[in-house]
Amino acid sequence: MNELLNIVENQLADTSVSLDAFRKITTRLLANGVIYHGDSSLESTLYNDAKRIESLLDDYFVIIGCKLFHEPDFQYFCLFPPGANVPGFSENDEEAKTSLRDKFNQDEIATILILRFLYQQIFQEGALTDEAEAPITLELFYTTMQTRLNRSLSLATKRKEIFRKLRRLKLIRYAPNADLDNPDTVLTIRPIITSFVNAEALATIPQE
Repeated sequence: MNELLNIVENQLADTSVSLDAFRKITTRLLANGVIYHGDSSLESTLYNDAKRIESLLDDYFVIIGCKLFHEPDFQYFCLFPPGANVPGFSENDEEAKTSLRDKFNQDEIATILILRFLYQQIFQEGALTDEAEAPITLELFYTTMQTRLNRSLSLATKRKEIFRKLRRLKLIRYAPNADLDNPDTVLTIRPIITSFVNAEALATIPQE
């Protein structure tokens, strides 16, 4: 039997977490980069199990050069690729601007920056929800992107692809039947956005 597998099994023996659960946790983190308590019964179970074996997960991902970040207040785990600062991006490492599977293009990076900017703004106004989330309209998002970065997401298909990707990464959420062509549609920015954009990157957004 593989020696590493023996080590994992031995450490799991002192917990209530099974080897199958360990595999589900690591597979989900490698595939999606995040486990968020409350998103589903499965994610809540995986999150609770991950908390019990956090030290083992840290050691496991260090082997492949990844960094595991845990935010217990908002109850999520993020897995960052080799070279990434945690939380946030390294400005000098292109690899740090990727998830484990996907590279962010310029429109996606601009979108994440503006979402982070708006989250900070709503936080400073004391208008976050009880779940520390920041609801915004699409109109506010587009206006802020135009005024702060002088950019726009002109193609509807591109906008929808970006929002779907960021929802998969759990940076935002919106209703399944949301009309992403309607400026009054509400997106909710989730607190995990603070782990994707650090203060240095936020400072690059022009102020009024």
